[in-house]
Amino acid sequence: MRILGIDPGFRRLGYACVNAGESLSLETYGVVENTRLAATKFNPHLNSGIEHLAVKVPKLLHETDPGYIVAEIVPAGKLGSNDSLVIAAITTCKVIAYQFGVTWIDVAANTLKKELTGDGKATKARVKNEVLSLFPEVDEAHILLKKSQKAEGEKATGFPQDVFDAIAAAVVGVKLLNGKEVQEVQEEQTDNSILSD
Repeated sequence: MRILGIDPGFRRLGYACVNAGESLSLETYGVVENTRLAATKFNPHLNSGIEHLAVKVPKLLHETDPGYIVAEIVPAGKLGSNDSLVIAAITTCKVIAYQFGVTWIDVAANTLKKELTGDGKATKARVKNEVLSLFPEVDEAHILLKKSQKAEGEKATGFPQDVFDAIAAAVVGVKLLNGKEVQEVQEEQTDNSILSD
């Protein structure tokens, strides 16, 4: 079972593909970046970003060939000035997933944190640390990237949080789908989102 985890975003969309065979393996991870020039107005920026996702996401699906996509639910109305851009990004990705026949599963943020760490209110740092403990190769790459950034005079941040959140979504997807029908998972998510609203 191959699952593509997505951390929704317009400027930066995190992704990670996990293969759940005899053991859990991380096949690929990264971000789809959409930069904005300072002078670009909202609509041209929106259009170019959607076009960028419409090119990059199908390539990602071809490369990873997931059976499922698992993404954190976008809390509409709670993202401030980025709200419409993030909704546009996730909607674009969902349409592409449906066109490719890939089942999309939304997971509430507290469910994602609880399934990964055991605590539905876990911090971003705790999610990151859990991911790094599951996949030491990501920790090594993260450290190397920070060293490279520092050597180039940049801020040594390593991978953005979007990468860790996408890996977390993929891992949680495996846990949720292991031994369950997709319909069960989706019904549970619907129940949870109704309760949390």
